[in-house]
Amino acid sequence: MGILSFFSDIGKGLSTMLRSLRHLLFPPSCLFCGDLLQGSERYLCARCQMALPETLHFINETNTFESLFRTTIPFGDGVSLYRFSRHGALRPVLHAFKYHDNPDLAFYMGRILGERLQSSHRFDGVELLVPVPLHPRRERRRGYNQSYELCRGIADVMGLPVSKDNLYRCRNTTSQTLLSGWDRLLAMQEAFALNDPAMFEGKHVLLVDDVVTTSATLRACCDALLPVDGITISMATLVISELSPRDNYRPKNR
Repeated sequence: MGILSFFSDIGKGLSTMLRSLRHLLFPPSCLFCGDLLQGSERYLCARCQMALPETLHFINETNTFESLFRTTIPFGDGVSLYRFSRHGALRPVLHAFKYHDNPDLAFYMGRILGERLQSSHRFDGVELLVPVPLHPRRERRRGYNQSYELCRGIADVMGLPVSKDNLYRCRNTTSQTLLSGWDRLLAMQEAFALNDPAMFEGKHVLLVDDVVTTSATLRACCDALLPVDGITISMATLVISELSPRDNYRPKNR
């Protein structure tokens, strides 16, 4: 055991040295504008981070997030922190932590989301954080689940436990990027299930994802959660993406 601990300490030391060397040779720069980061800046420079387009969801309970669900799914509160713009700073941020092996960035953004959730006091009753799960094959390929890393960041701020494996994805659905809103809903039907429903009985859970667009994924998660006795579901995402006309299209023959 002592030998394993010794080599583990050496590995951690080498990893730290390599990170320091990488920062020395390739100083970290802003993901959006490319300027070198200064002082306590991380991932985005202060100017670009201040320019991120925040929603008004935290001060307005009748918001665009809740309008996606309110008439069809019973839930507590729902918010997104930022609005997505194809040409804004959020695009490289999302791509970096979803596709470029950067779980630390997701954790960092989760802390920012957690600070806003906490200061709003609308989520004070939440008892448990539940990340939207990836299918195991996709998570192995990516190396992590970005929604879980967001939850870890929120938990670091709010002091809440994270339920990583109780809600799971039982079908490996295809990418929804090129699907219409109606096709996304069809693709996500019965895509999630619970290992132990009793774990969530009587709990107020916060379901967390990185992006909401058509609401198909979160709806499918709610379908698995709502049968649990006494459960209250609130939801939060880092980003809400505006619907395009294609997303709203529902074929008449279906």
